[in-house]
Amino acid sequence: MDAGGDSTVPELCCSPFHYVNQSGTFINNKSDADKYNGLTHSLTTLGFQQEVVQSMHRIVAGILHLGNVSFATLDDATRDGSVVRRRRQRRQ
Repeated sequence: MDAGGDSTVPELCCSPFHYVNQSGTFINNKSDADKYNGLTHSLTTLGFQQEVVQSMHRIVAGILHLGNVSFATLDDATRDGSVVRRRRQRRQ
């Protein structure tokens, strides 16, 4: 089962993202596809244009990916500063 399918296992889609995988607790009574379709229907009902909805998805995706960034001090003691590193994923 891949993260893009009709997964009913939230850890498949959430585990890559540090911001949403910290509790280790997943409660899920509905498939991810059903939740997504419900959200899409709600936003359409509220009158959001498709371009705005796509922008919201991009913003949330960007925030989730930024949560995987960490900073480390430079190994070079002659300079001050830090380097950007990708946060390691937790092992399940």
